[in-house]
Amino acid sequence: MYSFRDALCTDAGRSHLARKIVDSLEVLDLEPQCYQRLVHFSRGDNPVAKNYIILFGIVRLVGLWETMAELSNERSIREMKTLYESLGNHLIGANKQVTDVHDFVVDWTARMDWLG
Repeated sequence: MYSFRDALCTDAGRSHLARKIVDSLEVLDLEPQCYQRLVHFSRGDNPVAKNYIILFGIVRLVGLWETMAELSNERSIREMKTLYESLGNHLIGANKQVTDVHDFVVDWTARMDWLG
């Protein structure tokens, strides 16, 4: 498993975790085209797409946040405690503020890289 920083900021961590998260979704009854797009994004060359998958996984997959927190420093853990609310605000456009997927992911990746 990876720390928050290693998952979002290293090629090996990002690729491995994005793939594992998407693989875990195979048991869900997703539309086949939807699942294949997730597979494509998790195995492609776009780090933003992979990190978006990881950020959703951290919020939605039971136990992932806790497992990664054990490998992360206190500064990263404190910041990641705000991810759930931040992701919700991003998705609903809270405060009538439109957020771009790319900007959202780059912001969170930069935070984890900075905090270690």
